[in-house]
Amino acid sequence: MVNYDESITRLAQIMAERGVDYVLVTSREGKPIGMVTSGDLISRVLAKGLNPDEVKAEEVMSSPLITVSPDESLTDALKKMVKFGVQHLVVIKQSKLIGVVQEREIVRVAPALIDLLTEKEALTPREAYRKEALAGYCDSCGEWSDSLMLVDDQMLCEECRLEYGVGES
Repeated sequence: MVNYDESITRLAQIMAERGVDYVLVTSREGKPIGMVTSGDLISRVLAKGLNPDEVKAEEVMSSPLITVSPDESLTDALKKMVKFGVQHLVVIKQSKLIGVVQEREIVRVAPALIDLLTEKEALTPREAYRKEALAGYCDSCGEWSDSLMLVDDQMLCEECRLEYGVGES
């Protein structure tokens, strides 16, 4: 974290020393109030020909911080990133900063999550799906139903199951 009045030159040095592409900016009281990314340095300082020794962190920081709780799902975090056009979310728990999650970190673990879900599906017997009624659109007639069941790899409503000759299981 850097103080709000830190120069962009010093901010860039800190980022380079730590091997990170962002820093959090704090207020006089030491509370996180914004973030500066390497993209901000390029678009808000270098591209405008500003002197990085004269520009302060508070002048280029993104604020307010977009936050997420540690209990939110990765899907919700990604949705929030898309909604606000950011690649970093500050993780807050009980009004305390506990970390930052980056879009690229989520994308990096996504293939492993997909593999786990695929494995779980493969291990779940098909019969388990047949006995539980679900809500959604019938694969056969396209109508909404609160009692869909899996029949021959299709989710069918009660009426379509009867047409296929499959009653309630």
